[in-house]
Amino acid sequence: MSSVVHPVGEKPARVYWVRRGLVVLLVLAVLVAVLFGGKAALGFLGGLGSGATAAVTPPAPTSTSTADGPTACGPSDLQLAVTTSAAGYPAGANPELTISVLNSGSRSCTFDASAANREVVVTSGTDRIWSSKDCQGKISENLLLLAAGATAPETVTWDRTRSAAGCPSGLPAPRPGTYKATATVAGITVPAAVFTLD
Repeated sequence: MSSVVHPVGEKPARVYWVRRGLVVLLVLAVLVAVLFGGKAALGFLGGLGSGATAAVTPPAPTSTSTADGPTACGPSDLQLAVTTSAAGYPAGANPELTISVLNSGSRSCTFDASAANREVVVTSGTDRIWSSKDCQGKISENLLLLAAGATAPETVTWDRTRSAAGCPSGLPAPRPGTYKATATVAGITVPAAVFTLD
């Protein structure tokens, strides 16, 4: 019993105490391996060699989703462009104006793709010729889930008529010449697309 409490040998007593401690730790590691399937024991032994504290269980994964689902696209998430189907239109051909909304953010977001959330204005010089909202009735919201990097295109056809707020009738028809189409979506206005009418 005295040799257990007071180690006997040529080396200092501290060496024997360290060896006994390692034996005890190895026994504990074996018990942990039996109880937890071996993974915790491997981490425990690896920690002994590096001086780091071994984790018994892995950390829980974090989730990027929220309970409320995707958020609405903000101005910083969207990039807009407006294009025409042709550079010029002969008499009787109606210009087709395509508005493309790109989600340039890193996450999906919701976007109202209805006509109520956009306006296309056609001008000629300083003359405001037509707006898609002038004669627009009540329109319901049309929410889309726009994935990161995805584009939502929408085409608006201008019937070559003139319009004004309140949708009055009897306005003069636009004449041949150069026109510009500007689109505003969710409060964001994009550079105009230029085209001609014969």
